Amino acid sequence: MKWLTRNTFITVLLVAISFETVLAKPFEETDLSVKESLEQKLLQNHYLDYLVLNSVDGYELFLLQFEGVKIRPARQQEYNQRVKNLQDNLRFIHLENRAAEKRGESLRLGITAHADLSQDEYRQLLMKSQINNSPKDYQQALYIPAKDPLPISVDWRKEGKVTAVKNQDHCGSCWIFSAVEAIESARAINGHPLVSLSEQQLVDCMEGHINCLGGWPISVFNYSMYNNLCSEFCYPYTGTEVGGCVTSNVVNCEVKAGISHFYQLPAKNDQALKSQVAKQPVSVVIDASSKRFQFYLLGVYKDKHCNHPAEQNHAVLVAGYGTTDEFKENYWLVKNSWGELWGEQGYIKMSRETPNTCGISQYAFYPGIEGAH
Repeated sequence: MKWLTRNTFITVLLVAISFETVLAKPFEETDLSVKESLEQKLLQNHYLDYLVLNSVDGYELFLLQFEGVKIRPARQQEYNQRVKNLQDNLRFIHLENRAAEKRGESLRLGITAHADLSQDEYRQLLMKSQINNSPKDYQQALYIPAKDPLPISVDWRKEGKVTAVKNQDHCGSCWIFSAVEAIESARAINGHPLVSLSEQQLVDCMEGHINCLGGWPISVFNYSMYNNLCSEFCYPYTGTEVGGCVTSNVVNCEVKAGISHFYQLPAKNDQALKSQVAKQPVSVVIDASSKRFQFYLLGVYKDKHCNHPAEQNHAVLVAGYGTTDEFKENYWLVKNSWGELWGEQGYIKMSRETPNTCGISQYAFYPGIEGAH
């Protein structure tokens, strides 16, 4: 379904809410006529605001859209539960979007790969990346306010200093992605080619961790100070850690990260974070446990949607900041590691109106590159 745009799918599915539970026989892969009819419904109703589908049709559209990401349930009981979860989540998305529109807010929710999960299942998925203990053995950065005004907006993507959005899949390796992406950008900003580096090398080769079960970005920075990194091409991502370190890849595909040091910014200091993001993307840890984060589509995500105090359970990359044109909302531009089908092509705008939104400036880290000024 490469021809099916995500916006088309979201428009159709958001309004395709059947408030009756219809649990039928799961769709069979061999039933091509059914698959073709579902695709035809989308094509024929490309511009319609309302399309009535029964719940099973809606779930089949969901599986088609996320083909290659979602696995079709093999058991009838699980299939039925996934259909119900999707129905419940569609109702939630629809009601939240209506409420946000009435409040004049830009935040909109939509269908993500997590849309057939219950809230408990989603939180359990995040728990794989749970960051339980405060980081140790780091250097505290000294924040000195800039003499010159900071740029009004920063977007390191436009400068060609941020790699494409990646997908950590079911491995709780967000902390590795966040740190590796900070290294990629720091290298590029300091004159090296922008190279997508291997998260899988860190999953496989970094000792002392069960690396699909969470950790701290500074562990990656520390590893990279003493070990060269492979490119993503040479040591591709699998999202598992069962194979052990592939030493032949490490020997043959080394890229010198060139990290000389790493720092943590002063805690809960948004101005320090903004000042550093003006220089380079920064690895941060946030609370991503809300259903609104689970289904984020576009707009500015606000602090009221998070837990208080924030649960540090997901590491991401702050790749810029700015202000929206229509609503004049100040935001952080945040790169996630859940693929391009989540959020705004893999990014989320998180509000700067409230200090330390969702814990974003509580734990903020950045690497230094050898020879950088």
